[in-house]
Amino acid sequence: MESNLFRLSFIIPCFNAEKYLAECMDSIYQQDIAENEYEVICVNDGSTDHTRAIILDYQQQHSTLQLIDMKEKRNSGEARNIGLDYATGEFIWFVDADDKIKPNVLGKLLNICKKNELDELMFNFEIIDEQGSQLEVKDLFSDTEVMNGMNYVQKYFKNRLSELTIIWRQIYRTRYLKQNNIRFPAFTMGEDGPFAWKSLLLSEKVCSVKDAFYSYRVNSFSLTNEFNHTPSIEKLFEKSFLFGKEVVAFAKEMKQKDNDLALELNKIAAWNINCFTPTLLFKYGLKENRRFYRYCLSNQWIIQELNSFLNKKNSRILHLMNRNFPIWYANLLLEKYKSRVKKQNSLKI
Repeated sequence: MESNLFRLSFIIPCFNAEKYLAECMDSIYQQDIAENEYEVICVNDGSTDHTRAIILDYQQQHSTLQLIDMKEKRNSGEARNIGLDYATGEFIWFVDADDKIKPNVLGKLLNICKKNELDELMFNFEIIDEQGSQLEVKDLFSDTEVMNGMNYVQKYFKNRLSELTIIWRQIYRTRYLKQNNIRFPAFTMGEDGPFAWKSLLLSEKVCSVKDAFYSYRVNSFSLTNEFNHTPSIEKLFEKSFLFGKEVVAFAKEMKQKDNDLALELNKIAAWNINCFTPTLLFKYGLKENRRFYRYCLSNQWIIQELNSFLNKKNSRILHLMNRNFPIWYANLLLEKYKSRVKKQNSLKI
């Protein structure tokens, strides 16, 4: 028998979220169940703006709001892990501080979770702009029966695991996450994917509903947009190798249960491991490439573990790191030249 202080724990990682945090908090408190039935855990991840003051202000008004200050800036995944450690609700909903949830939805969602004894409930979401106006509704999920996670994926998302990387469009049973030690890996790019796949594929009881209960804000200052426009060398390494290492490890675990799902996970890992290319690296310039070179050398043990997933071009690039930087950079130039010639020749045909 589970013993929980609350029906639900909201976990909100907060880093310099002053612009939208109040709107997020207001949405959480505009619900159809009593406030004493759920808790809100805000993890302040080293904010330097008025985020902490906003949380303290809401704490004066809402007795079940917890503020947890991280000693130094880490990342949203580790902040969520801290929140998970403190959570006392029967279920958990991870919410990002610049997003919001629909009003008066908790009663319905928690009743579905409780009635069906779910490990995980998934639902759709809407995309809003920075002013809060709806841009579109992501209609990914349908109303389904209850089944285990592997059967759910095979029935509704076969060969589409890459579409299931978001962690805030579902509610999780707290005991299930803790008993299976499902936590976020300690890196900043792509940490949601491994958590989302593990939580879903290891679950015994899962289902989805077609309604949209979450509002995702397109935020020009988000980490995702940062990576798409000006990713740091460290983030490129994380997205390639740390993410790849995590997914490959989970694929080995899944191979004992479902070989097809393991193969799909390995394909996802390989795509990310090879996301650094000569063309991409040259966008960084000489100074940043020198940093990438040194970063890879200092983490060679991780790269060696993933050597079998590298394509021929990237394998050659990394192998040449055993020589000095000028030789490596000259070969990078050569690879870029070959790619340009190949592209020009293909256009002539």
